[in-house]
Amino acid sequence: MGDVQPVPGYCLLLADPMVDSLNALTVADRTTYCLDVIRIGDALLEVTSAFRINYETWGNREPAFHTHITPRYLHEPWVLRRMPPALAYPRIFARRYDPKRDGALAHRIRSALSQYRLD
Repeated sequence: MGDVQPVPGYCLLLADPMVDSLNALTVADRTTYCLDVIRIGDALLEVTSAFRINYETWGNREPAFHTHITPRYLHEPWVLRRMPPALAYPRIFARRYDPKRDGALAHRIRSALSQYRLD
């Protein structure tokens, strides 16, 4: 989960190994990365009341390739739901991740993701 929570369940996925773009990964690593993005979205749909998930992969500010995975909720004001979360909820207004408040949701997300473990 992100260190800032513009909406509950906001997540970031970083590539491993760290690269500056999707194109820098091997075909196998690209496939794994994209499947992981989808799996996180599925987990968020399963454990939150989100009606959809937004996926944003940017590479403009950070040299580390990453994807923002954001649940969108019907209780969000309509005008904010239509905007990218970074614009709708700037960092100065978004709340920080708090283990006491957000820990239960993080646990449910991890549990939903555990079905994908291969070990």
